[in-house]
Amino acid sequence: MKNKSPKIIIIEGVWAVGKSTVIFKIRNKYPVLFIPEPNHIKSGIKSGVTEWYKKQHAERMNLAKTYCGYGENTVMERSIISSAAFFYAQHRLVPDWFKSCVQEISSLKNLNIIFLVRDKKSFLSKISEIENKKISKAALNNKSFYNNYIHFYTNILPKLISNKILQMKISKDRNLSWSDEKIIKKLLNEGRRGVKNKLEEKKEYCVSAIMFHKNKFLTLYSGNHKQYTLPQGHQENNENVLDAVRREVVEETGLIDFKIISPIKNYSYRFYDKGKIIHKIISCFLVKIETLNKTKTKFEAHESYKNHFFTIEEVIKKLSWAEDKEIVALAQKIIIKNPPHFK
Repeated sequence: MKNKSPKIIIIEGVWAVGKSTVIFKIRNKYPVLFIPEPNHIKSGIKSGVTEWYKKQHAERMNLAKTYCGYGENTVMERSIISSAAFFYAQHRLVPDWFKSCVQEISSLKNLNIIFLVRDKKSFLSKISEIENKKISKAALNNKSFYNNYIHFYTNILPKLISNKILQMKISKDRNLSWSDEKIIKKLLNEGRRGVKNKLEEKKEYCVSAIMFHKNKFLTLYSGNHKQYTLPQGHQENNENVLDAVRREVVEETGLIDFKIISPIKNYSYRFYDKGKIIHKIISCFLVKIETLNKTKTKFEAHESYKNHFFTIEEVIKKLSWAEDKEIVALAQKIIIKNPPHFK
């Protein structure tokens, strides 16, 4: 008998395989809640990293169970399993501490694991993109690292837990096959069938801008959040989408001499906030900066960003959110097809 309660789907996989891209597409296509991967580097954790991750993963799993209690399918990027897999890839041993996690994982009958894979050559070619140098160093110094990591998910883990483990091969352009997408759709539809959502859902309409000047792209750096982002904000009542883009660009960047080139894409995602589900629908536009002339208007505290210009590759690495990375990549494709706009 199939478990029709809301699903917890954990997206696992080797580094730089395209987990964020797959999750972005799932979030845009299906009504799910997302729990991002913890990052000890961005969180400033310099010691006790393994213990920190174990605590973070435990808290995330409890959050996933809470979301299921609200009637929501949940997608997680990585879990405690990835920490065990990393240990196994280095030592070809299952860490003792993971044995205590096995029972809890198996007890969650609605938990499914999707393991994304690419060939070893592709993995090795992407090692330089891995932010955590401990991982890239381990992969380079141990010729068996990649094979051990795959072996853990395909041979070791299925013997330890009773949950369904789905191995999915990802293409060079970070897409799944039609049949694998169909499996994900079926899982998520099963998770919502006959389940009544218990939380109010509020729609918020927003705009976002991918801005370029000559051969560089603009990102905003927030000192408060210690992260790079794109100019974006809410569309106000009785405001059309183009006026919203113009206003947000001026408010967040201070730049006043720019031209809206074309729409890029509309996308959406949902998240939990203060007892409600917020459903954000975002219209994204490609914007050309003509000159760097700025307004003298004093910004509000929440708009005190610093403008930075980077190459397309640098921008994609620095942005924190998968949605932003994907939209920037789409913007690049538009520019490549229309080179006069880039001059």
